[in-house]
Amino acid sequence: MQAQFHWIAASTSAHCDTFKSLLLEYASSDLADAKNSSIWADIAQLPGRYAPPSGRVLLAYRGCELAGCAAFVASCQTGLAEIKRVYVRAQF
Repeated sequence: MQAQFHWIAASTSAHCDTFKSLLLEYASSDLADAKNSSIWADIAQLPGRYAPPSGRVLLAYRGCELAGCAAFVASCQTGLAEIKRVYVRAQF
């Protein structure tokens, strides 16, 4: 049976804190070159470039369990976005 996920658009400071915790979890476990990653600047400036209207953070849940996240930022072309910071916890 395939897992069913639902997405929540981050809209509160608590959502931003959840996104930050997922980014820290990812950074501490899976970055090949963590010292030189831009993730640290993103974390320090949250919501930064991921804030509406030019960006958005999405949190993924399966049931009540936090499964992962994704974010997007506007590209230089109108109407297009770049997907960033996609992370899914190993158990999902």
